[in-house]
Amino acid sequence: MSPDSEIRQRLVAEGELIFLTQDTEFEYLARDVAAAVVISRVPQGWPLATRVGVWVGALQAFIEHRPEGRLFELLESASLVRLPT
Repeated sequence: MSPDSEIRQRLVAEGELIFLTQDTEFEYLARDVAAAVVISRVPQGWPLATRVGVWVGALQAFIEHRPEGRLFELLESASLVRLPT
């Protein structure tokens, strides 16, 4: 597991990176972040297989139809919503 500071450095440096996290701290991004950050709101109480299925499906759709923006929220309905940055 990497500290947040290392993750933030990679988010600035790697524009092709999609970072999926449940850590809401990443909502507060620096303006120079190049990567896409997806904050999962999928309940942690759901079975792991269910959560992984939602995450994989959402990331596949994201890659196929790359939306504009850098910050997104993944809802429990498996919908991606762009957040303001």
